[in-house]
Parts: sequence; C-alpha cells; structure tokens
Amino acid sequence: MEAIPLNKVTITGQYYISDMNAWVHSLFPEMSQIDDSEEITLAFRNSFVGSVLFISYRSGAAEFKSDSISALNIIKDHISKEANYRNIRMDFQWEIENKTIKRIL
Repeated sequence: MEAIPLNKVTITGQYYISDMNAWVHSLFPEMSQIDDSEEITLAFRNSFVGSVLFISYRSGAAEFKSDSISALNIIKDHISKEANYRNIRMDFQWEIENKTIKRIL
C-alpha cells in the first residue's frame, strides 16, 4: 500500500498547550474535551471524501498534516484569528506536497 502524500503546516509561537486545546476543540466541537498532557496527537479521516488529518502539538509548537490543503488553510486561518485576538504572535511554515492536488481533486 502506497503512503498517502501529506502537506504540512507547522505553527510555532508563545502559547500554552491549553490554548491549542481550545483552538482545536473549537474546530472540532463534537470532539470530547482534551486534557492538558505534555503532548497531544490526534488523527481524523473525513468519511465523505476520505481525506486525512494528523495533529500533533505541545506548548509553543504544533504540526498539522493532511492531504487536503484546504483543510490545513481553514485550520491555519482559524488559529491565526484566535491567536491575533489574544495578541499571541504565531509563525506558520508550509510544506506542500504536489501529489496531494491530484489525490483530492
């Protein structure tokens, strides 16, 4: 079985894991509450289109991987908006895998 090509956005900044927990929970409100462990890892599969999303974060650093650039952009925009509201500076670094474009289309 061939590995699914994934895009990645890495988010770094001066935030606590509880901040990222709140932001992730606001993106997925039907998900049960997440505890404030040292590091959180989550995985999702869209049952409609079959795209995947992997999330891993700790205080100050988060990594979101998906075969859907659109999903990553929605996440990035939401977290950026929430961080700006609280005056938290964030840095976003993208890694785009061109093979994902054909896969999602």
